[in-house]
Amino acid sequence: MLRRSAHLSLQQCLELEFALVGRFVAGGADFIEGVRALLIDKDGAPKWRYGSVRDVPQDVVRAMFEGPSDEPPLFGGLPASPTSKM
Repeated sequence: MLRRSAHLSLQQCLELEFALVGRFVAGGADFIEGVRALLIDKDGAPKWRYGSVRDVPQDVVRAMFEGPSDEPPLFGGLPASPTSKM
């Protein structure tokens, strides 16, 4: 993510991060499984979909970073501050 966002403004970075978090939560059985293992059953033994980060298919990773979704921009209605460099 650092390489991907190195050329983005702060506003663009925050919007990308916001979209990623939404996709992680909305599409993720793994997110739900992590909540279950940590907060609900408190067994500390999540059963992840993939055995390791290396096992996650590239198309799954790419889908997380695809272009803008149908969500409105995070800062869509806010004018940039005259002193900010967003």
